[in-house]
Amino acid sequence: MALLVRHGWWDRLQQLMRSLDKTADAKHITAAVSAFRRAGKYDAAKEGLLKLEDIPGLLQLNVEEERWDDAFLLQTAHSQLKEQVYIPYAKWLLSRDRYAHAAPGACCRGACASCVTDRYYLIK
Repeated sequence: MALLVRHGWWDRLQQLMRSLDKTADAKHITAAVSAFRRAGKYDAAKEGLLKLEDIPGLLQLNVEEERWDDAFLLQTAHSQLKEQVYIPYAKWLLSRDRYAHAAPGACCRGACASCVTDRYYLIK
């Protein structure tokens, strides 16, 4: 795997990852996903995370890549992960001077105990 990463042979690495067993080779699939993430290969990283059934990891990938539609779809199916989406999304909105959209988005969906607490953290 290291040789494939070193030479940037992403297609070959993706083929190798596809051939691995998710149970026996989870460590190697995880290493491939990490390499894809570092290289900015979103689709390949997503494929690996789906193979591992790593929903929190997939959600984190979508948040890091600012793929908010995908992140919100995942969060809808896995409501226990809502704080992993709403707070980063609100911060993203704030970074684009969209405070009016940021505060209600985090507060009204129950991501924090109160709007006062939420606004305190969002401003930081």
